[in-house]
Amino acid sequence: MTVKLYLGDCREILPTLEDNSVDAVITDPPYPKEFQYVWAVLGKQSARILKPRGNLITLLGHYQLPYVINELDNHLRYWWVFWMVQNNINRLIGKGVAIRGKPALWYVKDRRRDLKEYGYPFDTLKSKLNESRESKTYHKWGQSVGWFEHYIEELTKPGEWVLDPFMGSGTTGVACVQTGRNFIGIEIEPKYYEIAEKRIAEAQLQIRMDI
Repeated sequence: MTVKLYLGDCREILPTLEDNSVDAVITDPPYPKEFQYVWAVLGKQSARILKPRGNLITLLGHYQLPYVINELDNHLRYWWVFWMVQNNINRLIGKGVAIRGKPALWYVKDRRRDLKEYGYPFDTLKSKLNESRESKTYHKWGQSVGWFEHYIEELTKPGEWVLDPFMGSGTTGVACVQTGRNFIGIEIEPKYYEIAEKRIAEAQLQIRMDI
């Protein structure tokens, strides 16, 4: 199992990664409007870096769906939308809707991988309560490790490569270590990079101890 971590801007680091070198990009980019530029970068670079039939899964905010779909459609093929069912309910007054989940878009490079070799991911999966609470201690936008593990296990094989260009506190990396996948992580904030580095190292140590 190999882990490669990069501290810096994904706009500078992604172009240095090899073409057709990653099996899946699984990420949760920042949602605020000032970061909207990331979707064009994510789509363009994922299309280059992913292996044929590779997968991109990205969480996003509801209000971003039209914009993000338009950006990703320029580079990859839309396949499905997943839902992370959350423990809390947020009432969006302006739209008159009670929100109980978060969307995640699934895109593929060319077409989906062979069903005889890969799994059937759930289109709706609940975020574990304890995990969700713990994740917020590492990052204010942190998510459940178990949610990421499910899609990693269903859409990749042990030993394959998973990339997270917006690593944050390292949730995707921890999920990769716990499922036996190689991981590449990029994070621009030194504070969160250090947290991710520590969490992933602890997960690796735990795996060795269990063996």
